[in-house]
Amino acid sequence: MFSDLKVGTRLVLGFGLIVALMAAMIAVDLRHAGSTRQKLENIVNVNNVRIRLANEMVNSARDTAINVREIILSKFRNSGSGRAGEIKAKLAGIRETYAKNYEGIEKLIETDDAEGRRIYERLKALETTASGLQDRVIALALAGKPEEGAAFMAAKAYPAVQLWIGEADAFIRHNDADSVLRFNEIQRSMYFARNSTLGLGALALALAALIVIVLFLGISGPLSLVVRAAGRISSGDFDVDFSGAEKREDEFGALLRSFDAMAAALRAGREAARSADWLKSGLSRLNQAMVGDLTTAALAAAVI
Repeated sequence: MFSDLKVGTRLVLGFGLIVALMAAMIAVDLRHAGSTRQKLENIVNVNNVRIRLANEMVNSARDTAINVREIILSKFRNSGSGRAGEIKAKLAGIRETYAKNYEGIEKLIETDDAEGRRIYERLKALETTASGLQDRVIALALAGKPEEGAAFMAAKAYPAVQLWIGEADAFIRHNDADSVLRFNEIQRSMYFARNSTLGLGALALALAALIVIVLFLGISGPLSLVVRAAGRISSGDFDVDFSGAEKREDEFGALLRSFDAMAAALRAGREAARSADWLKSGLSRLNQAMVGDLTTAALAAAVI
């Protein structure tokens, strides 16, 4: 079947397979490169940003506790309402910064990150509870009850802040784990792409070698036969065997059939020449035999 294909068709099929394998290699590399880029962008532009914002939120939560403590201490020191007012303004600024960071995280929560969403919502609840308890401490301190405020802070407000900070730390650990997971996926994708490229490359090389061998044998064999036949014909040997040429449908089959037709024509010409030479020599003998006065019997004996 392969020998019936045109030489051009063989070349197109052979090298087309190689091109297809190379295209497959490129497609695999591009696919995994796109996946790797997406995961890296998620780590850099999502997880790392969420971790940074969460760390700032942890610092803000600690700063709120420090500022509440400063208000109580200012009352113990009788620093006056002015100092307490300054600290309250600073506390409001810290809470405003926390709220902005919280909103920033909300924009980065992905729809498929159920655990991240759960921690995020719990953070909101814990922040609301802790802030309410801190406001209670401040109200007691400003009402001239710093001792009661300190006791309430130690019993209620500070443990609530600790839970709040702990949940923010849990959110940071969640994003760290997600980054590690995505990085491991990137490594697996890279290994798979490398192995796939090496495998397809080895297959392409083996196929290229096989195609070269098949094309060489498919072309050199018939070409050698044509060269030998041409040599024999040029030397006057017209009895060349071209059996099997009719089975080939490629260019070499057509060429061999043309050589076969040419050899047949040359053989026919040679036979015609031999017949002409025989007739010519017979007539020459007849003319020689008819010279002189011969009887019919003697003429027939001389010619025949």
